[in-house]
Amino acid sequence: MDLDLSHGQVLEALVEGIMRGRTAVECKRQDRAAEFGTFYIEDEHDPGCRGIYIPSGLSKLPADGYFVCGVGPFFLGMPAEWLNKISWTSPRAEQKDGSVPTKGFLVSLDRWWKDLKKGADSNGHEPEQGLLL
Repeated sequence: MDLDLSHGQVLEALVEGIMRGRTAVECKRQDRAAEFGTFYIEDEHDPGCRGIYIPSGLSKLPADGYFVCGVGPFFLGMPAEWLNKISWTSPRAEQKDGSVPTKGFLVSLDRWWKDLKKGADSNGHEPEQGLLL
């Protein structure tokens, strides 16, 4: 069997699942990620702007879902399972410049790249299963 073909088919199935709504996905635009070297992953928001935060973003995404960040014309895809694992060791952050305040954490592009270069993330996902779309 053609290994390249089977790897491509895994990615095609993932993209098709996202496009057809079978795979949960959270998308955020992060145009300044390249400038700062990090991207922000939201996991709580304050919809009433009263200091009462509730789960959102990554916290609402199923473990088999994907978080996709748009950085200019590029997209970085990350399995929610991988993000949940690294969230415990990533710096916490807040954003107050959107429609409602949010809390989350920062993921270093360096860390993302190192996991991608290893050939698999810390949970055993191969890159064609979602670290890079």
